[in-house]
Amino acid sequence: MFGKKKDTAPLKNQPRSAETTTKPRRSFSFFKRKPKEKAQKSSKSGLGFKVKRAFISVLDGSFLGEKWLLNYAGLILFVFVLTIAAIWNSYVAQRKVNEIVKLKKEVKDLRDEYISVKSQLMYYTKMSEVARKLEGRGIKEPTKPAFKLIISKKEGEE
Repeated sequence: MFGKKKDTAPLKNQPRSAETTTKPRRSFSFFKRKPKEKAQKSSKSGLGFKVKRAFISVLDGSFLGEKWLLNYAGLILFVFVLTIAAIWNSYVAQRKVNEIVKLKKEVKDLRDEYISVKSQLMYYTKMSEVARKLEGRGIKEPTKPAFKLIISKKEGEE
């Protein structure tokens, strides 16, 4: 660094004269400003023309014979099959969602019906309601408590 001389030996297979005539390389050449080229407007360049040309080639079918289409035919078919599978999957999923919504509604209706029937059963099995219904048939609620009948066996009868 301080006082040492750089080795100025020529590179392999280069004469010494080539060493002195070459300019040192500049680093960071990508920071240089490049002069802007003025775009020449012509009727055959630009996005509008390309879109128009692509549209016409689709309409007349000439794009089917192009080489790039034949090279990527397998990939295009694969993407097409994946797209169809994704669409089919979304339809199946939507059908399942609709079925789930329908079944949830049915479960809610059945739960409401169960609660209603259970409350009616509890009402009709109350002691007072049973007594009221049996009054029309002439059966009354007992006023005496129930008692047990004991029948003794006679020695000769079985």
